[in-house]
Amino acid sequence: MTGDSAAMRTFQLLLRLYPGEFREEYGRELSLVFRDRLRGEGTASGWAIAIESFGGVLREAPLEHGRIAARDLRLAWQSIRKDWLASALIVITLTLALGANATMLGIVGQLLLRPVAGVTEPERVVRVYGKGYWRALTRSWPDYLDLRDQANAFSGVAAFQPGRVPVAKQTIRKLRRDRVTPSYFAVLGLHAEVGRLFREDREGGANPPPVAVISYAFWQSEFQGRRDVAGETLRIGDVAHTVVGVAPAEFTGVDAEATSVWTPLGELVRDRGNYGAVHVIARLQAGVSLSQADQEANRANQQGLRADGLKANGDVMQLGALALTQGPAAPREIRVSIWLSVAAAVVLLAGWLNITQLLTARAARRARETAIHLALGASRARLMRQWTSESLLLAALGGVGALGILLVAPPLIYRVLLPELPEPATQLGGSGVTLVGVLTVLSGLLTGLGPAWFSVSGHGITDLKRTNIAGEIASQRWRSLLVMAQIALTVVVLVGAGLFRGSLNRVQGLEPGFDLDHLLVVHVDTQAVAGLEGAKLAALYDRLATRSRELPGIAAAGAAHSIPGESAWRTRFYMPGRDPQRFWEEGGGIVNRLSTFIEPGAMKALNLRLERGRWFEENDRPATEPVAIINDQLAREVWPHADALGQCLYQLRPDAPCTRIVGIVNSSRVESWFDQPPAQYYRPLSQPLREEMAAGLLVRVAGRPELAQAMVQQELQRLAPTLAFVEVKPLKSSIEPTVRPWQLAASVFWALGLLALTITAVGVFGLMSHSIAQRAPEWSIRQALGATPANIAGHVMKEAFRLAVPGLVAGVLLARVCSRWVASLLFGLTVNDAGAYASAALLVFLLAAGAMLLPLWRATHLNLAHQLREE
Repeated sequence: MTGDSAAMRTFQLLLRLYPGEFREEYGRELSLVFRDRLRGEGTASGWAIAIESFGGVLREAPLEHGRIAARDLRLAWQSIRKDWLASALIVITLTLALGANATMLGIVGQLLLRPVAGVTEPERVVRVYGKGYWRALTRSWPDYLDLRDQANAFSGVAAFQPGRVPVAKQTIRKLRRDRVTPSYFAVLGLHAEVGRLFREDREGGANPPPVAVISYAFWQSEFQGRRDVAGETLRIGDVAHTVVGVAPAEFTGVDAEATSVWTPLGELVRDRGNYGAVHVIARLQAGVSLSQADQEANRANQQGLRADGLKANGDVMQLGALALTQGPAAPREIRVSIWLSVAAAVVLLAGWLNITQLLTARAARRARETAIHLALGASRARLMRQWTSESLLLAALGGVGALGILLVAPPLIYRVLLPELPEPATQLGGSGVTLVGVLTVLSGLLTGLGPAWFSVSGHGITDLKRTNIAGEIASQRWRSLLVMAQIALTVVVLVGAGLFRGSLNRVQGLEPGFDLDHLLVVHVDTQAVAGLEGAKLAALYDRLATRSRELPGIAAAGAAHSIPGESAWRTRFYMPGRDPQRFWEEGGGIVNRLSTFIEPGAMKALNLRLERGRWFEENDRPATEPVAIINDQLAREVWPHADALGQCLYQLRPDAPCTRIVGIVNSSRVESWFDQPPAQYYRPLSQPLREEMAAGLLVRVAGRPELAQAMVQQELQRLAPTLAFVEVKPLKSSIEPTVRPWQLAASVFWALGLLALTITAVGVFGLMSHSIAQRAPEWSIRQALGATPANIAGHVMKEAFRLAVPGLVAGVLLARVCSRWVASLLFGLTVNDAGAYASAALLVFLLAAGAMLLPLWRATHLNLAHQLREE
C-alpha cells in the first residue's frame, strides 16, 4: 500500500510536466487509470506498470508542449497575416533595431572583450604604458632592462619594435614585421605550429642571426602550408632571412594590425631619453596582482634611474591590458564605438516602445474577439500565451532579418570607417547568432507581455458591447506615454548626431597651414637596406627629388627630416642674454621647440607663406653661416617686442655658432592636428646638427595627388631598382586616421538617428490613426452639429501637440544630461551647443507633424452616414 501511494504521488508530480490546459482536461482521468492499473497488479508488476507509466509521461509531455506551441504559432501566423501592414512595420522595426544593436555590440565585443588570440592565460600578460606626463605606448631600452632584470613580479619580460618592411618570396609586399626579443613568444606562452620559435641561446645577444618566424596566414599564402618550410629563405628588405618556424594559427600579433613576420631584436643603445625605442610586455608571476606588479615596475624603474645618476620622476609606468584597444591608451575610435553601442541600445528601446504601442492598439481593436473567447470559457492564461506567441513570432521574423544585417553591416563599417582595426572573418559566428537570439527573445517578451495583459484584463461583457470607455481611455493614455518616450529618445540620438557632425565639420575645416591637398610623400625603407644611410641616403633622395621635378604636373619636390602628420622632432636652442640654468622656468634660456631639417624644394612643396625674409637657397651649405627660418608663432613667443629677422639661435649649447634667422613663415599644424599650430623652426638639410637624415620626400603636384601617385611610384622605382619597395602616397592619407573617429561617430549616429526618426514616425502615425478611428463617432456627431473640418483639424492638432511637446522637452533635457559623458570626444563644440538641440527638436517635430497628415485628412473627411450606420 505504501508503495502504491508513493507511485501515485510520483505519477501526479510527473503529470505537472504536461501543459496546464492538458492537465485540466485529462489529468484526473489519467490519475484514475493509473490507480486502477496499480490496484489490479501485484507489487512487482505494479512497479513495472508505474515505471512504464512514468516513461510514458516523460515521453509524451514534451510532445504535448510541442503540439500546443505549434498550434499557438499557427494561430499567431494567421493573426499576423490578417493584420499584415502593422505586422510588417513591427518586423521591419525589429530587423533594423536588432541588426544595429547586434552590429555595434559585436564590434565593441570584438575590440574590448576578446583577449589577444592564441595567448596562454592572457589575463596574466600585460603591456607597459606611460602615466601622467610620460603617458605613451613605448619605453626606452633601459626601461625594458629595468623590468627584465630587477622586477620580481614578472616571470618574463619582452620587448618588440613594430614596423612595415618590404618582404619578398613569391611577390614583394610591404608587410608588418615585428622585431622581438627572444623572450617574446615565451612571455605570450606560444608554441610553434611548425619548426621552432626564438630562443635566448640562439637569437639572444647584440647581433642575432638573420632568422624569421612567419605567421600562419603568410605560411599558407607564400609557402602553401608546406611542413618543410623551416630552412627556407625569405628576403626582408635586402637581407636574406632563414625561416625557423611558423607561429600558431590563431596568433596574428598583439596589435590590431596583423603581423606577418617576426625577426630577432638585438641590443639597442642605452639611451633613457629615447622613449620611442620599444614596446614592452610582461607576464605576471602566479598570484601577483596587477597593482602589486605596477608598484614593482615603478620601483625597478626608479632604481635604474638612480643607478644611472638620474633623478627619479615618481611613478611613470602603468600596467594595462595587452590589447591596445582595452588599455588606458585606447584609440578614440574605441570610445566612440562604445557610445555608438549605447545609441543603438536607445534606438532599440524606442523600437520596443513603438512595437508595444502597436500591439496595444491591436489588442484594443480585438477587444470584442477577446471578450467572446473569455465568455466561451477560455482562460486568461491561455489567451496571454497566444498573444505572447504572436509577439515572439514577430520578433523571430525580425531576428532573421537582423542576421542578414549582421552579415553585411560589420564588414562595411570596418572597411569604410575602421580600416586600421582588424576585421573579423564573420560576425555570424556562435556569439553573433547567440546575441541576436537573446535580443530577439527579449524583444518578443518585453513587447508582448504588456499588450497581452491588457488584452485579457478587460471587462468581459462591456468589451463585448463595445462600451468599455474607461478601457479605451486607459489604452490611449498608455500608448501616448509610449510615443512621448519614443520622441524623447529620438531627440537624444539626434542631438548626439548633431554634436558629432558639428565636431566633424570643425575638424575637416581646420587649416593645416600648408598645401595638404596637393602633396605626395615618398618613403624608402632605410632599415631594410643595409648601408643606406648618411651620404648614400642623401644622394638617393637627391636623385629622387630631381627626377620628381622633371615629371609632368610636378610643381616642387624635396627631402625632409620630418613629415607633417607623421613625425616631429624637438631640438633645444639657447637664446642670447638668457640664463641657461633656468631651464624649466618661464623665460629661461633653453627653449625646446619643433625643428625640421628640410631641403629648399620641400619648403616649396609645402607651399608655406613667406611673411618676411627669404627662403633657403642652394648655397646654404655646411661651410656657410648656419641659417634658419622660423614660423610666426615662434617669433611671437621668443621675440614678442623685437624683430626676429636677423636674430641668432644657439643650438644644443650656449657656445654654438650663431644660427641666423633669415625668414619668417606662417605657422602650420605639424605634430598634432587638433592643437594650435606650434612654435617651429626650419633648418636646411644641408646643414645638419647631428647627422640628421631625410625621412621622406615631399612632392607637390598640380592636380589631385591620387592621379599622380602611380606615375611617381613607377618612375622612382625605375630610378632606384635596387630598392625593394618605394612607397608613394598622398600625405592626406596620413591625416585621415585622425579624422576618422568623428567620421565614424557622425555617420553611425546619423544612421541610428534616421532609424529612430522612422520608428517615431510610425509610432505617431499609428497612435493618431487609432485615436481618430476610436473617436470617429464623436467627430461625426460634431459634424452633424455644425462643426467644420477646420474645427476638427484644430482639435486633432491640439491633441497632437499635447503628445509631441512634452516628448520634445523631455528629450532635450535628457540629451543635456547625457551629453556630458561624450564631452571629451567632441572637437570645437561644447555640450551646450544650441544648434544641435534646436535642429534635433525641429527635425523630430517636423517628422511627427508629417506623420499626422494622413490621420488628420481622415478626421476631416469622415462619412457621417457611414459612421451612424456603424453605431
